[in-house]
Amino acid sequence: MAMYIIVKQLVPALQGRTAFEIDETGITSYVKNVVIKWGDIEKIEMNSGKTSSSIYITFKWDTDRGRHLRITLRFVDGDDSEIYDEVMAYLEKSKVS
Repeated sequence: MAMYIIVKQLVPALQGRTAFEIDETGITSYVKNVVIKWGDIEKIEMNSGKTSSSIYITFKWDTDRGRHLRITLRFVDGDDSEIYDEVMAYLEKSKVS
């Protein structure tokens, strides 16, 4: 597990690569290699841990990854609460469109 975290999260972060991206169409996690469309999301929550926060996504239906997905914000540049607020703003905006 430690090697997975180093290879999938720490090395890309040290290289300055994008780990997490949000836009009008959805969320892209380059660490998890997944693209999530806003319309597929039932709800999003944030859980603050000892060393970092995570965003928990609940899908409207079962996917090949299950019904829930956790995206850690440990190596995402920025304030965790501001990132969560931005994600929620995009989600709300997608419901209006």
